Formats: sequence, structure tokens, C-alpha cells
Amino acid sequence: MIAISTNGWRTISGQLKQSSHPEMTTKAVKEALTEMLQSGTTTFNDMYNPNGVEIEKIYEAVKASKMRCYFSPTLFSSDVETTDETIARTRAVIETIKGYQDPNFKIMVAPHSPYSCSRELLEASLNLAKEEDIPLHIHVAETQEESGIILKRYGKRPIAFLDELGYLDHQAVFAHGVELNEAEITRLADSQVAIAHNPISNLKLASGIAPVVQLQQRQEYQSVSQRTRLLLTITLICLRKGALQHSYRR
Repeated sequence: MIAISTNGWRTISGQLKQSSHPEMTTKAVKEALTEMLQSGTTTFNDMYNPNGVEIEKIYEAVKASKMRCYFSPTLFSSDVETTDETIARTRAVIETIKGYQDPNFKIMVAPHSPYSCSRELLEASLNLAKEEDIPLHIHVAETQEESGIILKRYGKRPIAFLDELGYLDHQAVFAHGVELNEAEITRLADSQVAIAHNPISNLKLASGIAPVVQLQQRQEYQSVSQRTRLLLTITLICLRKGALQHSYRR
């Protein structure tokens, strides 16, 4: 297996996303919806890159599929947009989706990760989620590399850092949860966080597997997550196979 670093994979995926346009992203979403329905999936949670996405077209596609979802634009810190601009852009999408008044099509505030968002943006994202009374969705504890970045930057591991900001006291979905120690698992069990583990994505990075058994023993809710076809082109059937194989081997 060829391992790709977190930043390396982010660079590759970022280049793919930058070339996106509405026709391509809408087609990719429709293919993903068909794929998920064929696997028996009825609900999904997607953190999407807003480049090349027309939310109205996505909404119509999801509505036609009769699936339920959270469809949330990713927030990144960058040199081309201030924190206030990022939050304003995200707030506009939230207002659009809330305007549909559709209980099957909802939104979360989705800062990408502790390493790709500044502290200012992470704090603003939490405040926005509180103001709009919606959950958070963020990638957390995905790799050892990420843990090292956050430890060097803030003097704490990702879970402790986000706990300091207040993320564990707000309803949230933490994607991945691979790099978790016993103390962190115990803290998560007493929080409002749900862990969504990503076995196929984590295998692509050779970053390990979420401690699903330990999370279950602590009664920490966990789900199986799928990255969209647009980015990883993974079938849900393969993802489930990977999750089942991991469960069997344990």
C-alpha cells in the first residue's frame, strides 16, 4: 500500500475540486445518490467543497432521490478570504437551505479540520453553529501527522484543543477519529459528539482504523461514512465490505 500524507492528499484533492463546475458536480452527486440507494442507504452527511456547486441543483437531485441528508459547505482558512468573508458565505448557504423548509435536506457548519482552519475560524464556526442552532461537522484525529501538527501549534492534541474551544459541548459529527487514546474516548463518551469512521479513506492514507470497539464499549455513537464519488470514487458497497472485514478481524 502506498501511503499519502495528510497534506499531500489535501493538495491532490484540492486540485481536483478547483477544477469542478456545476454540471460535473451535479452529475457526480446524482451518481453518488444512485450508488447509495442501490446499497440500501437512505441518509448521508456530506461536507462538500463549494467550488463549482449550485446548491439549488443539488437540492433538486436529492429531493428527487427521496434521500435524507446534511449537505454542508466546507470552511477553510486561506489567503484569498478572511474569516468574516468565509462565515458570511457559509451563512448565506445556511439561509438558502433553511429556506427550503425541507426536513430531509439540512445543513451543518463544517470547518474542515483543526489543522486547515485557524483558531479564529474554528471559534467563528462554533459561534455560527450556536447562532443557527445546527450541528458541527469536522475532520478530527485522522492521522498521526495531524495530531503532531496540532500538538506543535497549540500544545494539545486535537480532541483536547477542540474541547478547549467548546466543540465537545455542542452537537457535532467528528469524522475519522483514528488517533484516539483511552482518555479521549472516555471524554467523547461524555460529550455531544458522534464519531463517523471512514475505513476506506483511512486505508487510502494508511493511517489506521478508528477504535470502533472501544467507542462502542463507551456507548459513543459511531457511523460509517462515505466520501463522495467526486473526490474518492469509492462505492458504498466496497466501504461496507471494508468495515465488515475490519469488524471480523477484530
